Amino acid sequence: MEQITQWLGQYLSTAEINNVADWLVRALLLLVVLYLVHFIIIRRVKYLSKKTANDYDDLLADILISLGSPFYFFLAIYIASLFYQLPYDANFYIEKASFLIFIYYAVRAIASVINFGFKKALKMQTKEDRDPTLIAVLNRLAGIILWIIAALIVLQNFNFNVSAIIGGLGITGIAVALAIQNILADIFSFVSIYFDKPFKIGDFITIGEDSGTVERIGLKTTRLRTLRGEELIISNQELSSTRVNNFRKLQERSIELNIGIDYNTSHTKLEKIPEIIRKIILKDRKLKYAWVRLVEFGDSGLIFNIFCYVKSQDYEVYLDKKQDLILAIYKELRKQKIDLSYPTQTVYLRK
Repeated sequence: MEQITQWLGQYLSTAEINNVADWLVRALLLLVVLYLVHFIIIRRVKYLSKKTANDYDDLLADILISLGSPFYFFLAIYIASLFYQLPYDANFYIEKASFLIFIYYAVRAIASVINFGFKKALKMQTKEDRDPTLIAVLNRLAGIILWIIAALIVLQNFNFNVSAIIGGLGITGIAVALAIQNILADIFSFVSIYFDKPFKIGDFITIGEDSGTVERIGLKTTRLRTLRGEELIISNQELSSTRVNNFRKLQERSIELNIGIDYNTSHTKLEKIPEIIRKIILKDRKLKYAWVRLVEFGDSGLIFNIFCYVKSQDYEVYLDKKQDLILAIYKELRKQKIDLSYPTQTVYLRK
């Protein structure tokens, strides 16, 4: 022990050795006190906050609970170093290291507050206007902005020329923006989709020849689940620049059928056809009658146009009712001995 003391004496004075020892003792005592506060008082606050109807105290408790061991460790040695002048510029390094840790936990706390505010704003919206996609996007953007600001503060604290860095970032940003202009166009299209709200998650939409249910609206792409089950990924730029059919507010689906009746059918039977089909439609409570009319002379028969509505926005219900209507019409026409037309050709031979 005496040899170690003599060796240290070559580099440190006796006063400095005492300072380091006292500093370590105070730092350890502070660390113990901070851990006791964390495990006894803060956890008790967390327990009590769950019993209140107010959610602001829950936010505060969550932030305090999230403070980890690095935060308490550097807080203890930093407070202790304020009362002692340590050798080898140890105070300077402790201050800088503590600053980095404090900035890290401060950014996390601010991000939690921002996330809390976004969720409160979301709850205040109506169910129709509520869109969880925006919360995720805004959280990401807020997180990126916070960490950029924190990085600039750290660089300034370490005596870097922040103004020159920001200027360089501006020039670099222009070059990057030109390189990723398609991605930026998709992001701006996302903003347009959000505020204009042409569709939301859960809506069934049609884009050109493709259709499906909206499952996710991202910054760059929107994902649909088609009727066949596969996932369809479409860029937001394409969605904002094309025609979109949204079936969310659809209350009824229309059925339009054209049937051909054989030309050999008598006039009496032809007059009965509109009434026959009208009764079939009115018999089904899910269908709403519009009209049945003889509209034209077809190539192979007389064409009747049938138009009615299905009182449901469900596509599967629509398909079932259309099938039922076709089968019922076919059955009733066969019962009345009315023949449907089909493509035929008559060949006359001249002798």
